[in-house]
Amino acid sequence: MAAVACCGVLLTACSARGYQVETIILVVAVASTRLGSVSALGQTDFQRLLSYSFIGHVGCALRGRAAGTQAGIQGMLVYLAYYLVTNLGMFACIAAMRRDGERVVDMRQLAGLSRTQPDLALAFPAITLSLPELPAADGIFARATQATADMQAQAVSP
Repeated sequence: MAAVACCGVLLTACSARGYQVETIILVVAVASTRLGSVSALGQTDFQRLLSYSFIGHVGCALRGRAAGTQAGIQGMLVYLAYYLVTNLGMFACIAAMRRDGERVVDMRQLAGLSRTQPDLALAFPAITLSLPELPAADGIFARATQATADMQAQAVSP
């Protein structure tokens, strides 16, 4: 909450000085996307991986707001709705995973999941592959909505 409040104060101060808010949001969006992606590399803990993924996806969602158009806002809302559903599925799978009666927290503990919990072994990759917006997965539709808004904003902006 403190970060959101700080961003609000920053945006208000910058817009009062004549800076374009959309440009500032775009810079924050790109930085957030890059930080989340780079920080997630090499993680084996599920909670850390999802936390860094959240940072990256917030940056992707902010791109819709940075477009400064109605289509951009709609793209952001579609993206956030998609991301919410996907993350709830991801957390549900992780919460249901057990190994020797203990929660699975490390990716290395997934070895043999297809023998111990075949339903989760099928659901988990399907949800996981939709997070990076791969073309064969649902995430590409949320990203395409934002890309359309970005292109419309480019055509409108000077």
